[in-house]
Amino acid sequence: MGGNTREPSRSAADRLLSLLAAFSSARPTLTLSELAEAGALPVSTAHRLATVLTEWGALERRSDGRFQIGMRLWYVGALAPGFSSGGCTAWSR
Repeated sequence: MGGNTREPSRSAADRLLSLLAAFSSARPTLTLSELAEAGALPVSTAHRLATVLTEWGALERRSDGRFQIGMRLWYVGALAPGFSSGGCTAWSR
């Protein structure tokens, strides 16, 4: 049957969210390779998705090449119920 042993494809949304979920208070910045590994994605796919997220403002690329959560995502997160200026009270990792 063609020898294709790949897993069923994941949705684009699932892949994008897996990159965002890689960040935590213990890992606030990540390299492209770390993003790819955390999202279980090829580096080329992680690069393409990180570029989309960066252009939208969900991620920012620092001068050292590492990625961090972008301001636009902070603004969106601040709209969540339970969020206060002191931090999120509803959920933490």
